[in-house]
Amino acid sequence: MASVTVNPRGHSESWLAQKKNVVAIFNEWKGLGFKWEEVTEKQATDPSLYEAFATYLLYKYTFASGGGERRLLKGKNVRNYVYSLVHLAKDTFNAKTRDPATKLFFTCVDKLCNTDAAIWLRGIKKDIVRVTFEREKEAGTAGDANGKVCGRAPFKP
Repeated sequence: MASVTVNPRGHSESWLAQKKNVVAIFNEWKGLGFKWEEVTEKQATDPSLYEAFATYLLYKYTFASGGGERRLLKGKNVRNYVYSLVHLAKDTFNAKTRDPATKLFFTCVDKLCNTDAAIWLRGIKKDIVRVTFEREKEAGTAGDANGKVCGRAPFKP
């Protein structure tokens, strides 16, 4: 079993690297006109911030692939980046606040929670999966690594 390095605050090195990457992508995004470090508590608890970020990641953000071409992110990466941004906001604002609305908003990350915020975030996840699946289907790449589409072998003529 691989060992995980954890800092004094209880964060793993991989989480710190992911957090740094998400902040860099957010700061690179010009959609809002401000950087992550300037986000207020009110902005961090506004669902439209995360919806706009997800839209940017789904349709605009590209990365250089191994062959040098620019590619859109896969759905799981978009979902992870959006979830990481929400967790980053929770780490930043939830412990400092006395505002019950902020505390309620960050229940969205609790998997078994059924608050409006949690239902909203699960809806974002479903939308990301739907959009990326449709994109892959149009490109003819929808399926898993075994060439199966939706868990079944492709039809052959």
